[in-house]
Amino acid sequence: LSRARVDAVVFISALQRRAAKPQIQHVKKLNKLLTWIQKNPKKLAYKSLEGDVKEGIHLRIVSDAAFKRETDTGYSLRGGLFLRGGRRQPEALVTSAPLHILDWACQTHRHVARSTFAAELLSAGDAIDQGILVAQMIHEVERGPLSPGAARQLREKGGFVPMGLFVDAKSVFAATTATFVKTPAGKSWLCHIQFLRDLLDKHVLTSLAWVDARDMLADGPTKGS
Repeated sequence: LSRARVDAVVFISALQRRAAKPQIQHVKKLNKLLTWIQKNPKKLAYKSLEGDVKEGIHLRIVSDAAFKRETDTGYSLRGGLFLRGGRRQPEALVTSAPLHILDWACQTHRHVARSTFAAELLSAGDAIDQGILVAQMIHEVERGPLSPGAARQLREKGGFVPMGLFVDAKSVFAATTATFVKTPAGKSWLCHIQFLRDLLDKHVLTSLAWVDARDMLADGPTKGS
């Protein structure tokens, strides 16, 4: 189900974490979830992309985090959507057009996050890591297999497909795009900010954009909304 129902993946992920020591309440929640899924069948529809296929494609990475989503365990969730769009021009990354869902993420953070800023920053970094892998797959589908050396060269200097990262954390956007990158209150997060900035400077990441929280598509894999 987690590979087919992106609209319910956050609930599936939450129940998976209870598999070791399930309680009656978790069985009831599982039954409730299955009943809802059966009553609300969904399917992914891949409409034609904008523009000619020969113009190439781009990749949109939508990243979000839910800080302390589970109050009893302290878990902070990260979510992401990886969307394929038509055309390679930079302006195509922010236009309204049909998109294809290629992959998504709904997992707990691998590091301890003590603030919303940290959770959003870590989520963006993990989303980019996964996005680069998806971009390499797209590149190989279009142009054939890459040697390890060629893949490393593209990873360091860019050239897979145009990639845009979308976040709803204004603080992460401001810290990464500042003229001079400053050390944040949590000094350990500086290297993560510099990682994103380095990808932008080397054009591995084509653009970083901020979107309003009310328009955040990745709220589904993190908050179920």
